[in-house]
Amino acid sequence: MATAGAVLDIESLTATHERLCRRLRKLDRNATCGMVAGLMVDPSLQGGILRLEVLAHLAAAHCGGQEKPSAARIRDFLNNDLARGAVWRLEDPSEDVFVSNITTGAGDFRILEGTWEANAAYTQSCLSALNSAIADGHEWAQHGMRQANALLAIGEAVAERAGLRRYQAGEGKARDRFRFDTAKALRACAAVTFTEAELRAIGVEPFDLLPFDFSRIDPQLLRNETINWTSLERWPVSRTEDGIVVLLPTAIGAAVRRRALELARDNQAGDAYEGHLTEHQFLGAVGDAVRGLDLSPAAPPWSDVQSHCVVQLCRFDAGAYCQVIFVPDRPDDVIAEGFRSVQDVSAPVRRLMRQAAAECSARDDYLRGMTLLVFGGQGRGVVADHGRPPDCWQIVGLGYDDLSLLASAGEIDALRIFRVLEQEDQLARRGIQLFNPKPPSRPTIYNWIRQRHAQAANAEGAPRIVVGRMWPRLVVKAHPDAFPLVLVAVALPEKCILAHRVSFDPARPASVRDLVDELLRKRSTKAMARPLLLSPNDLNEARPSLGIDGLDDLKSHPRSLQRIMSQTFGGALADIRVVFQIQKALKTSAANLSRQDEAISEDFAMATIDQAVSDHNRRCGSNQVSFDITVG
Repeated sequence: MATAGAVLDIESLTATHERLCRRLRKLDRNATCGMVAGLMVDPSLQGGILRLEVLAHLAAAHCGGQEKPSAARIRDFLNNDLARGAVWRLEDPSEDVFVSNITTGAGDFRILEGTWEANAAYTQSCLSALNSAIADGHEWAQHGMRQANALLAIGEAVAERAGLRRYQAGEGKARDRFRFDTAKALRACAAVTFTEAELRAIGVEPFDLLPFDFSRIDPQLLRNETINWTSLERWPVSRTEDGIVVLLPTAIGAAVRRRALELARDNQAGDAYEGHLTEHQFLGAVGDAVRGLDLSPAAPPWSDVQSHCVVQLCRFDAGAYCQVIFVPDRPDDVIAEGFRSVQDVSAPVRRLMRQAAAECSARDDYLRGMTLLVFGGQGRGVVADHGRPPDCWQIVGLGYDDLSLLASAGEIDALRIFRVLEQEDQLARRGIQLFNPKPPSRPTIYNWIRQRHAQAANAEGAPRIVVGRMWPRLVVKAHPDAFPLVLVAVALPEKCILAHRVSFDPARPASVRDLVDELLRKRSTKAMARPLLLSPNDLNEARPSLGIDGLDDLKSHPRSLQRIMSQTFGGALADIRVVFQIQKALKTSAANLSRQDEAISEDFAMATIDQAVSDHNRRCGSNQVSFDITVG
């Protein structure tokens, strides 16, 4: 959703909407912002989220009276005053989910995406960096994590009150009229208002919210600021007589990120924080994506001193090399210039790309190559004018979160990406230019990412239990020509593995009936009932056990459960690469052994898989999920 452009500074917006700002002066700030904030948590209004955020900023800057707003007045502000000019033109349909998820040691927290690019992904990176700093003994990071958990708990409580699901899609059209009555507006306001007793009921101490309290700063600061780096986004809650009101729920992630950056700077730990952030994004997300794209490291990663970029050379086919350039961000630059600023990495990208192309072309087996440019950091924009690539060399750039999502499909590898880039260049040489509305720099890659966003959201869906299969890429001594089979029952949307069975001999697969028997033993009639999704063959095998428990009316699932498995797990079970198609599981021993040093025993493979299941559930923040089973 677009918010780019210098026109979104508060001073210009005030001049453009002078009548609106004059009318706001009579209104109470907390009451007005609270009503607008409540509307932001309605997914049916996501198409107009930019107008809501602009109105919240103008209200925070200009409200100074005692008068309570009416629903009719707020509608008039949105449908008339703001239905023109820059804000109106910049509003466009959202391509992201409405609600994402953040995981910390305190649990899972729902977070609104708002107008931010990859809001949840960059906030999750920030929290991971804080965790690493805590492990290094930094007391400031402990304070930052405690405060972040408090603010995230507020966001989770707002989402719960509004009945929002994780990864729920938004609705509503851009530039559409707002339609809500007084009752709906009052309910919306109540969703973002908390008494001190309600705060303590969700485990939040008001003291931990002080670093985010807008009532402690001068509202006049806003008038010289630009949206996406404002005081309201830094302090998105405000004290009331008996608690708090959330003024800008879509800025909770941004506030957490800014607080962490400022704490690192104030404690002379900016370099350490950048290192932890890069460690999470490059070694974690990018590393997983490299494996998911079937890239084999040809050299260890190294850091370019001049640009702070992390570079690694990989192979993806015979004579084919891929240079991965990870672009981090300097905390001091972000603080000085803001999340909406742009860093220009054109010069180092050109230098590093040409260096890699020259080194690879000198190799005897070299045929072709490409540069995979990955943007990390805190979510700032990036300019990377790479110039004309060398002959037989391609380049594509995308955010680290989009790379991770693209690679998780298990259906797209580096060779396929290279071929698509070649085809697009061939079309361009014939004068056919494909339209690309936003980064990454290639339209086909962009469309793949859009599809993966939709698939990831659909993979969440309604609560249910799916039984499916995966094959970890492990070579076992007794059966070196096939990967082990892991039969799993996974609870969605939590992605928690409820039960699993492992088999090594393709002629003796794991028992579906044994797996279902374990599910039936674990079910609780006090828990939420979920449908059990089984393929026709699996249902036939499990039907005797289901009949004993009164589930003989269960119907088989009409669609591919393996596709759901692929969308849920991507290409990995914790740190083990996996495949979801039997054809990919049956490989020659030579091909398998190229991925590990030597074949392992069944006992060691079993222990490795069990540990991966445990690690997966821990990372999902859902080691235990209570459930009942229904035929519905």
